[in-house]
Amino acid sequence: MPETVTIYGHTSSPYDSYGLIMCEIVRHLSRNGVPAQGMPTNRQRARSEQDDEVRALMQRVVTPALGGIMMAYPTSFDAYGPLAWAGPRVALTMFESTKLPARWVDALNEMHLVIAPSRFVADTFRANGVTTQIRVIPLGLNDTYRYTPRNNGRPFTFLAIMDAVQFGRKGWDIAVTAFFRAFGNDPAYRLIVKARRDVGGPDRITNPNIDLMRQDLSEAEMAALYAECDCMVAPTRGEGFFLPGREFARSGGAVLATNWGGTADDLPQWGIPINAFTMVPAWPLCEPLKNCGEWAEVDIDALARQMREVAGIPLEARNQRGLEVSEFVTRRYRWDTFAREIVRAWTDAGAIEVMGQRDRVAYATV
Repeated sequence: MPETVTIYGHTSSPYDSYGLIMCEIVRHLSRNGVPAQGMPTNRQRARSEQDDEVRALMQRVVTPALGGIMMAYPTSFDAYGPLAWAGPRVALTMFESTKLPARWVDALNEMHLVIAPSRFVADTFRANGVTTQIRVIPLGLNDTYRYTPRNNGRPFTFLAIMDAVQFGRKGWDIAVTAFFRAFGNDPAYRLIVKARRDVGGPDRITNPNIDLMRQDLSEAEMAALYAECDCMVAPTRGEGFFLPGREFARSGGAVLATNWGGTADDLPQWGIPINAFTMVPAWPLCEPLKNCGEWAEVDIDALARQMREVAGIPLEARNQRGLEVSEFVTRRYRWDTFAREIVRAWTDAGAIEVMGQRDRVAYATV
């Protein structure tokens, strides 16, 4: 059992995916008696956004450790300082299209072990020349997201997640267009587009049955939002894992998700696959990533048909399926399992470092 595990990243804000991962690693390692030290390079606003348990853990003083878990883009790993590079090094990262950015492969091959949250990420790393051992360890879901039966006392409500316009990964624009083609301005159907407060994009959407929510929400607030919605529509172009879709599935709602990338793992068990897509050049609006391969572009008319089909499923059948899916994702995606595998990876990385060689074998899946 390691004395301390240090987790490096750009933030510890639970509103950021990597920040959430840092918080949950610290939480669950500490609950299991493993001292964990979160070391974000940017602490702005993060402390006020953490819950009381994580805030106390992040503020405590623990014995510094050499090496650790390095999260976020590999090209940022140098910023974590000499302590991070002086011992066992485990990368925990992901990417969303088929070709890695410049210098990623070299940085990942400097690690003793690499953790990917999905088989797609592991396959992409390997295809691009990463030779370090890769382990696939799926992320976890918080217990805040619980099964909630839906009802017919409101419009049938879809939910889409917006990311930054210069990325366009989550396909919220496809969701909006498909929704309008499927339902027009019919008040019996509603679409909520959830965005971060600091994400670019339209200031408002004029359709009377489409609402743009631009604000950061706590887990409890997100759980309440999920409970208000019947179906998440996620025509994502590329994902490393896609926590929101699995969170929504745990709440009992239906999830339409692209059957490619990080959303494809276990998808028939937790969502409804969107199979009508083509592969297109990735990142067209993001100049630094324009040469990074391809990703999926969902067919809008086919998605509109699927949205109408989901809305036509009887309530009782939807709730029964939602309960079955919720039970599946609750078993499959657990932060305590993730944290336990993190400790194992860190310990194994230490053994690899001591041996003076990397275990260059095909990746394993947890």
